[in-house]
Amino acid sequence: MASQFFGLNVAYTGLLASNAALNTTSNNISNVQTEGYSRQEVKQEASTPIRVSFFFKLFTSIKHRVMFNL
Repeated sequence: MASQFFGLNVAYTGLLASNAALNTTSNNISNVQTEGYSRQEVKQEASTPIRVSFFFKLFTSIKHRVMFNL
């Protein structure tokens, strides 16, 4: 079973993913006039869940990646 800090870990990884999205948006806005700049995107998805029972799964965190459009 998950520890007492399980919920804090889920919240922490969610904050990291949101922070990456805000940083990427800021970068895209500040470089909108730059010639040759390619827009970036952040993809967010749930991580692999923990199976607690046969019918129940807990999602442990959020994964994020910054994608570059060429």
